[in-house]
Amino acid sequence: MAYKDRDTDTSITAWPDYRAVDVLIAVRPPDRRLYLAKPATKLVNAWLAGVPAILGEEFAYRELRRSPLDYIEVASIDDARRAVRRLRDEPILYQAMVDNGRRRAREFTITSITEHWRKLLFDILPALEGDPIFRRRRRLSLPARRAVGRLEQLLGRRRSR
Repeated sequence: MAYKDRDTDTSITAWPDYRAVDVLIAVRPPDRRLYLAKPATKLVNAWLAGVPAILGEEFAYRELRRSPLDYIEVASIDDARRAVRRLRDEPILYQAMVDNGRRRAREFTITSITEHWRKLLFDILPALEGDPIFRRRRRLSLPARRAVGRLEQLLGRRRSR
Protein backbone atom coordinates (compact mmCIF):
# COMPACT_ATOMS: atom_id res chain seq x y z
CA MET A 1 0.00 0.00 0.00
CA ALA A 2 1.37 3.38 -0.97
CA TYR A 3 0.51 5.14 2.33
CA LYS A 4 0.85 2.20 4.73
CA ASP A 5 3.50 3.53 7.12
CA ARG A 6 2.76 7.24 6.92
CA ASP A 7 1.67 8.89 10.15
CA THR A 8 -0.46 11.95 10.59
CA ASP A 9 -0.52 13.84 13.85
CA THR A 10 -4.27 14.26 14.10
CA SER A 11 -3.97 16.34 17.28
CA ILE A 12 -2.91 19.32 15.13
CA THR A 13 -5.21 18.57 12.19
CA ALA A 14 -8.72 19.91 11.81
CA TRP A 15 -9.77 18.04 8.67
CA PRO A 16 -13.17 19.69 8.17
CA ASP A 17 -11.88 23.23 8.80
CA TYR A 18 -11.06 24.78 5.40
CA ARG A 19 -10.81 28.42 6.56
CA ALA A 20 -7.04 28.59 5.97
CA VAL A 21 -7.05 26.43 2.83
CA ASP A 22 -6.36 27.82 -0.66
CA VAL A 23 -6.95 24.60 -2.58
CA LEU A 24 -8.07 21.08 -1.70
CA ILE A 25 -5.97 18.18 -3.00
CA ALA A 26 -7.39 14.70 -2.46
CA VAL A 27 -5.88 11.83 -4.41
CA ARG A 28 -5.98 8.20 -3.33
CA PRO A 29 -3.69 5.47 -4.65
CA PRO A 30 -4.87 4.16 -8.04
CA ASP A 31 -7.67 1.60 -7.93
CA ARG A 32 -9.37 0.06 -10.94
CA ARG A 33 -12.73 0.16 -9.15
CA LEU A 34 -12.51 3.96 -8.75
CA TYR A 35 -13.54 3.71 -5.09
CA LEU A 36 -17.18 2.95 -5.89
CA ALA A 37 -18.32 3.04 -2.25
CA LYS A 38 -16.69 6.37 -1.36
CA PRO A 39 -18.89 9.49 -1.34
CA ALA A 40 -17.89 12.82 -2.89
CA THR A 41 -17.68 14.51 0.50
CA LYS A 42 -14.32 16.17 -0.16
CA LEU A 43 -15.64 17.79 -3.34
CA VAL A 44 -18.82 19.02 -1.69
CA ASN A 45 -16.83 20.33 1.29
CA ALA A 46 -14.53 22.21 -1.09
CA TRP A 47 -17.55 23.80 -2.76
CA LEU A 48 -19.06 24.71 0.61
CA ALA A 49 -15.74 26.20 1.74
CA GLY A 50 -15.22 28.14 -1.50
CA VAL A 51 -11.93 26.52 -2.49
CA PRO A 52 -10.99 24.84 -5.78
CA ALA A 53 -10.52 21.07 -5.66
CA ILE A 54 -7.83 18.93 -7.26
CA LEU A 55 -9.06 15.35 -7.07
CA GLY A 56 -8.14 11.85 -8.08
CA GLU A 57 -10.01 9.65 -10.51
CA GLU A 58 -13.03 8.59 -8.45
CA PHE A 59 -16.52 7.60 -9.48
CA ALA A 60 -18.36 9.85 -6.98
CA TYR A 61 -16.52 12.96 -8.13
CA ARG A 62 -17.20 12.15 -11.77
CA GLU A 63 -20.89 11.61 -11.03
CA LEU A 64 -21.21 15.15 -9.68
CA ARG A 65 -19.10 16.79 -12.37
CA ARG A 66 -20.98 19.10 -14.73
CA SER A 67 -18.14 21.29 -15.97
CA PRO A 68 -14.35 21.62 -15.85
CA LEU A 69 -14.86 24.29 -13.19
CA ASP A 70 -16.21 21.73 -10.70
CA TYR A 71 -12.73 20.32 -10.02
CA ILE A 72 -9.45 19.44 -11.68
CA GLU A 73 -8.93 15.69 -12.04
CA VAL A 74 -5.41 14.34 -11.69
CA ALA A 75 -3.84 10.89 -11.87
CA SER A 76 -0.38 11.51 -10.42
CA ILE A 77 1.68 13.74 -8.17
CA ASP A 78 3.09 15.49 -11.24
CA ASP A 79 -0.47 16.18 -12.47
CA ALA A 80 -1.34 17.62 -9.05
CA ARG A 81 1.72 19.87 -9.09
CA ARG A 82 0.82 21.14 -12.55
CA ALA A 83 -2.75 21.79 -11.40
CA VAL A 84 -1.58 23.79 -8.38
CA ARG A 85 0.77 25.85 -10.56
CA ARG A 86 -2.03 26.43 -13.04
CA LEU A 87 -4.36 27.72 -10.32
CA ARG A 88 -1.55 29.93 -8.98
CA ASP A 89 -0.71 31.30 -12.42
CA GLU A 90 -4.30 31.74 -13.63
CA PRO A 91 -6.16 33.80 -11.01
CA ILE A 92 -9.16 34.10 -13.33
CA LEU A 93 -9.48 30.29 -13.42
CA TYR A 94 -9.02 30.12 -9.65
CA GLN A 95 -11.80 32.65 -9.05
CA ALA A 96 -14.07 31.00 -11.64
CA MET A 97 -13.69 27.68 -9.78
CA VAL A 98 -14.45 29.38 -6.45
CA ASP A 99 -17.56 31.06 -7.90
CA ASN A 100 -18.71 27.84 -9.56
CA GLY A 101 -18.18 25.92 -6.30
CA ARG A 102 -20.30 28.41 -4.36
CA ARG A 103 -23.12 27.92 -6.90
CA ARG A 104 -22.79 24.14 -6.76
CA ALA A 105 -22.74 24.25 -2.93
CA ARG A 106 -26.36 25.44 -2.98
CA GLU A 107 -27.33 21.93 -4.12
CA PHE A 108 -25.98 20.52 -0.84
CA THR A 109 -27.62 22.65 1.82
CA ILE A 110 -29.81 20.88 4.38
CA THR A 111 -32.90 22.41 2.77
CA SER A 112 -31.90 21.32 -0.73
CA ILE A 113 -31.05 17.75 0.28
CA THR A 114 -34.28 17.45 2.28
CA GLU A 115 -36.24 18.58 -0.78
CA HIS A 116 -34.47 16.02 -3.01
CA TRP A 117 -35.36 13.23 -0.59
CA ARG A 118 -38.95 14.48 -0.28
CA LYS A 119 -39.37 14.42 -4.05
CA LEU A 120 -37.80 10.96 -4.35
CA LEU A 121 -39.79 9.39 -1.51
CA PHE A 122 -43.15 11.02 -2.04
CA ASP A 123 -43.31 11.93 -5.73
CA ILE A 124 -40.93 9.91 -7.91
CA LEU A 125 -40.89 6.46 -6.31
CA PRO A 126 -44.64 6.23 -5.62
CA ALA A 127 -45.31 7.27 -9.23
CA LEU A 128 -43.18 4.33 -10.39
CA GLU A 129 -44.98 1.76 -8.22
CA GLY A 130 -46.85 0.17 -11.11
CA ASP A 131 -43.93 0.29 -13.51
CA PRO A 132 -42.66 -3.25 -14.29
CA ILE A 133 -39.04 -2.09 -14.37
CA PHE A 134 -39.42 -0.58 -10.92
CA ARG A 135 -40.79 -3.87 -9.65
CA ARG A 136 -37.83 -5.79 -11.07
CA ARG A 137 -35.21 -4.17 -8.88
CA ARG A 138 -32.39 -6.31 -10.23
CA ARG A 139 -32.37 -4.16 -13.36
CA LEU A 140 -31.90 -0.93 -11.40
CA SER A 141 -28.57 0.51 -10.39
CA LEU A 142 -27.31 -0.30 -6.90
CA PRO A 143 -28.24 3.13 -5.46
CA ALA A 144 -31.73 2.84 -6.98
CA ARG A 145 -32.17 -0.68 -5.53
CA ARG A 146 -31.14 0.60 -2.12
CA ALA A 147 -33.59 3.50 -2.38
CA VAL A 148 -36.40 1.14 -3.34
CA GLY A 149 -35.58 -1.13 -0.40
CA ARG A 150 -35.57 1.80 1.99
CA LEU A 151 -38.86 3.06 0.59
CA GLU A 152 -40.39 -0.37 1.13
CA GLN A 153 -39.12 -0.33 4.72
CA LEU A 154 -40.63 3.12 5.25
CA LEU A 155 -43.93 1.93 3.85
CA GLY A 156 -43.78 -1.03 6.23
CA ARG A 157 -44.17 -3.78 3.69
CA ARG A 158 -42.24 -5.79 1.16
CA ARG A 159 -43.63 -5.98 -2.34
CA SER A 160 -43.54 -9.21 -4.31
CA ARG A 161 -40.90 -9.28 -6.99
